Amino acid sequence: MPSVDAPSLSAPRLAGWTIAAIVAIAHLVALAAAVALTAGAQLRGTPRTIVVPATAMTIVRGEGRATDAGLALDATAPGDIGLVAASGLVIDGDAYSRITWRFGVEPPGGVDLAMTWGRRDRPGAVYTQPIDWTRGDATIDLTRHPDWGGAVHGIGLAVRGRLSAPLVLAGASLRSNAWDATLADIVGDWFGVRRADDAGATSMRNDARHVVPILPVVAGAVALGVAFIVWRNRRRRETIDAGAIVAIVLAGWLVLDLRWQVLLGQQHAAVWSAFAGRTLDEKRAVERDAPIFAVARRIRDAERPRGGRVLVLSDSEALATRVAWFLYPDNVWVDRRHSSSVPLPLPPDALRRGDQVVLLLKRGFAWDPAGGRLVWPDGRSREARAILVDGPGFALLEIR
Repeated sequence: MPSVDAPSLSAPRLAGWTIAAIVAIAHLVALAAAVALTAGAQLRGTPRTIVVPATAMTIVRGEGRATDAGLALDATAPGDIGLVAASGLVIDGDAYSRITWRFGVEPPGGVDLAMTWGRRDRPGAVYTQPIDWTRGDATIDLTRHPDWGGAVHGIGLAVRGRLSAPLVLAGASLRSNAWDATLADIVGDWFGVRRADDAGATSMRNDARHVVPILPVVAGAVALGVAFIVWRNRRRRETIDAGAIVAIVLAGWLVLDLRWQVLLGQQHAAVWSAFAGRTLDEKRAVERDAPIFAVARRIRDAERPRGGRVLVLSDSEALATRVAWFLYPDNVWVDRRHSSSVPLPLPPDALRRGDQVVLLLKRGFAWDPAGGRLVWPDGRSREARAILVDGPGFALLEIR
């Protein structure tokens, strides 16, 4: 009868340095696999990033204007569609497929964003891909999109919905999908410095926006390490080294925890740098809604009578409410009455002498400096004096 070698009842435990080497190699292999599955065909990208400034863009649909912070889309076109495009730009879509639309100020919510583009080899065709976006800059990865490639031109950002405040586009950046740029982007996503007011910086939910989330890579590395231990023990006809498997799993958990600690430390440092030792005004001036606070601060600090009513009128209820919040404890009132489509104008007889009216991106109302009157959309008016006026979008008036 042929003899069969039985598995050893006791196998020598792996040394700590051996387990550490297995963990390190498994993570490197998992990271390399992630890069290979995500990157394009080129090993090096030159340049790594193509920057498109707002000055190279135009508003194709909707109403807007150029500002110091970027190109401002004030309102969408009929049908609640807006489009900002860089019509003259032509890029190699096979080499640059990760696009980030950057905003000069925190964009308003309640709208949907989409990427649009055309191709030189398909004249007349326009392609659209929704962007998974809720706040901050809008990033989209089109590396695997079937219609992205070749000579891409006319990239644009489409906006669907009614804007509660101007959407200020500072520009766009197109990132190379070469292996070196992809690796840098992956590591940058995992450990990049966060903003002081990024409340979700330490949340795993943010990983969905990354080029490659860290959790699948670590899970893959743990699986590779465990599979190697099992294969090694079986090949040597040894019992499974449960201790080594537990150590590899704990190492994966430790990697995730250390990464969380790094992000937490970065956010703490950013918060300390931004807010420590500063006054309340100085703190508000570095938050996401700093441009709104700047407007409210001009109103608050203006040479004007105190104690009366301050009426904030704007087509954006969110913008008016935020300005009003910054003006408290003044007696601030915001017109929240709405019809099904546009806000109802405040009637002239509802205003009293001494009332201060803030016109902030309020369509239809106008300040007539020659006649010294606040003019309603239907032509009615009230005598007033200007306290602050800054273009057609902002005025602080006192009713007489």
